[in-house]
Amino acid sequence: CAKILRLGRLQFEQKSMNSPLRIYQQERSEQCITLAEADIACDSAGYLINPEQAAFMTTLREEGTSLIAHAVDGASGSIARKPSLYDTSKLRLLADSATNVLHIHIPAGEKLSEQAVADSLLQAPRYFPNHSLAVCASWLLDPALLSVAEPSSNIVLFMQRFSKFPVPFQTPQIFERVFGFTATEDDIPRWKATTTLQRSIQRALSEGVVFRTMGGYLLLG
Repeated sequence: CAKILRLGRLQFEQKSMNSPLRIYQQERSEQCITLAEADIACDSAGYLINPEQAAFMTTLREEGTSLIAHAVDGASGSIARKPSLYDTSKLRLLADSATNVLHIHIPAGEKLSEQAVADSLLQAPRYFPNHSLAVCASWLLDPALLSVAEPSSNIVLFMQRFSKFPVPFQTPQIFERVFGFTATEDDIPRWKATTTLQRSIQRALSEGVVFRTMGGYLLLG
């Protein structure tokens, strides 16, 4: 349908953000703040879970320029257990769930080199001048990659470009992408590992590391 445009290493698609979040930018510092909408079920670590298993539910209350909501940690992607107070007169709303943004897709088959990614992101504003925000959901945004890959590796450098937020998933995408499309977490310890990354994931799981498919966003331009 020609809805997805490939620009170098990455692909881009225009559609609504479709995540229960609000992304604000502070007027003076231009730093971004991510806030969760109300009624999101979270586990004790602040990640998405079924409501019947929730450790807490998010709330959001607005009165004038006062906004009380749960912040999302951009490094871990977790939602804070307690809400905080914000003054929206000092914030500029960049996006909410209905906002049309650029979705990044990562086609397989080539290295995710730092230069190739940078080139793609530089091209995007030329083709999509009305968009300043790009979002992505992938195993390549999981902060747990730091436990299985070198800090200077392409996948870690890609992950660190994004401010994280939680997304729903059944099986962490990393298992099917690194081991095979039928792989589940139960299969991994018995898998005959043939790559360094596979062995690192097996070791990390044995040490209690939790892998997640993760969402994230970055500013373009």
